[in-house]
Amino acid sequence: MKTHRWRRWAVVGLTGLVLWAAMLWILPQARVVQAAGPYFVKPAGSGTACTQAAPCTLGAALIKAVNGDSIYLGGGTYTGVGAGAAFSITKSIALYGGWNGAATGAVVRDARAYTTTLSGQLAQRVVFIGPAVTVTLEGLGIMHGKAIGEAGGLYASGVNLTLREVRLTENYAGGAERCRGGAVSLLGGNLVVEGCWFERNGSWGSTFSVGGAVAVSQTLDISITGSTFRENDAWQGSGLDVSGAGQEQTTLLVRGNTFISNGLGLSRLGSGGYAGALQVHGATVRIEGNTFRGNRGSNRSGVMEIDHCDLTLNDNWLLGNQAWDASALFVYQLTNCQVVNNVIAGGTCSDTGCSAIRVAADACQFAHNTIAGNKGASAILTYGRALTLTNTILVSHTLGISVGGWSRVNMEGTLWGAGAWATGTWWSGQGTVNGGTINIVGLPEFVNPAAGDYHLLPSSAAIDAGVFTGVAVDIDGQARPVGAGYDLGADEYVPPGVRYRAYVPAVVRRR
Repeated sequence: MKTHRWRRWAVVGLTGLVLWAAMLWILPQARVVQAAGPYFVKPAGSGTACTQAAPCTLGAALIKAVNGDSIYLGGGTYTGVGAGAAFSITKSIALYGGWNGAATGAVVRDARAYTTTLSGQLAQRVVFIGPAVTVTLEGLGIMHGKAIGEAGGLYASGVNLTLREVRLTENYAGGAERCRGGAVSLLGGNLVVEGCWFERNGSWGSTFSVGGAVAVSQTLDISITGSTFRENDAWQGSGLDVSGAGQEQTTLLVRGNTFISNGLGLSRLGSGGYAGALQVHGATVRIEGNTFRGNRGSNRSGVMEIDHCDLTLNDNWLLGNQAWDASALFVYQLTNCQVVNNVIAGGTCSDTGCSAIRVAADACQFAHNTIAGNKGASAILTYGRALTLTNTILVSHTLGISVGGWSRVNMEGTLWGAGAWATGTWWSGQGTVNGGTINIVGLPEFVNPAAGDYHLLPSSAAIDAGVFTGVAVDIDGQARPVGAGYDLGADEYVPPGVRYRAYVPAVVRRR
């Protein structure tokens, strides 16, 4: 009996295995779709082959592509008509402009020789990307985009986006109460911008508008390097507006960029009000090695407005910017604030009680800054609880520091100027000032301040006059100190023939 029982269960088991194998055979098998590209397109392309010898249209290639594919775009202007945008990207792919169009041989790209442009023809948004994809755009242009409310040029949500050597010009977001990102608007995800050009983009809403060139919201990691922002405008953050997810979640790096003439109302929308170059809220921020020249906040903050952030502001040139109030910098409610090796000069503000720098943060530390020749009531207005200024050149102002009633300012190592470079009153106000032991009346002797060159001549009273700060390099990456002591201000004078260690910021330009 036991033997028969065992045989019955063996037969049942064998039958089950056979049935299971049959089911696996007839069920549809999961397949991994492999990238079949690269694909090649031209403005006048045709068919669906999308090969180097038989390029198709960009629209056809976007349909055909799968995750991991690359699309090479030949020179020319691409237009399209789509739902929500001329071109929609919903897969993890890369688009490369500047292909020379050769039917055979190695793929050759030259973005300057074979200019590639995606155009919205001032009638629609140019590019939509998303969701949950990783996309690279490189060596092409996005221009003449127009959208209601958000992102005339490129809108993306929840994506990892890289823009490399992309030109974004004359894109607009308008026609609504609230508008964001004339050229680019990104919600969530991560953003890398390398070597891009943003010019005459605008955002204008009847009650609210931010990010004339770029508006970023709730994005986690943002890196903007080696790029130019020129003549963009919005009511807030004419060049760049970042509304982060909080200091512990959002990181922002702005390095090696040029912001010039933003906030002047030069785009077709003609707006501008607060934070001519950039505005940041709720992030850990590093702004270093940039040039900000000729930007305007017609109301407040000619260059930048930073709040609810952890801020590091190093090695920047802020020259000839203007605002109704705070021609260069306005910071408030910061958890950390380090401002080192900056030149802030030639700014203009026009409101009663205005300044070049306004500080409403509880613990800001300034070291080795050159603050020179800014027009307004004072160079610095502070009403935060504590401000430290070390090794500062603070020359050619009516009033050096205006100190609010709750504020305390601690200073050490200050050059106040002399003659035409003298600061009339060093400080005033209801707050407390500890002026330190080193207060120098003398000439700063800059190389060519009329041309924006605030490096030191060998006769400068700032040379070797400072105290130890632990700051190892100056605004140019030259070692500190050189000689008998630390120089005051952003520049460390290096005598002819003296060798120094140079620090090169990690900015990579890919071509």
